Amino acid sequence: MAALLDQVGIVHESQKQVDWTAVDEFLPKHKLVLQVDGIYWHALARVKHRDRAQNATCIRQGYSVVRIDEFYLYEKGKRAVQEAVRLGKSATIPRAFRLALPQP
Repeated sequence: MAALLDQVGIVHESQKQVDWTAVDEFLPKHKLVLQVDGIYWHALARVKHRDRAQNATCIRQGYSVVRIDEFYLYEKGKRAVQEAVRLGKSATIPRAFRLALPQP
């Protein structure tokens, strides 16, 4: 993800600490957190619970969150990053979004 953000020229901080949790990428200019969710681990109930808690923490801090499914990121590449940033910038209040491929 960091390499894709660099390719599209977006300033970011990798593994930024937000309260009790580290986030994959933080985009300070947009007050946006990007998280890449692996299919296996993020399907587990305990991890889903932690993801919801991370989202809530980031939103309380004033950041929107975009969670990107790993396969979506692999298929879309830079377009996934651009779409995530566009979604985050469109939020009038901090909120959470999810980008994933359609289920068959």
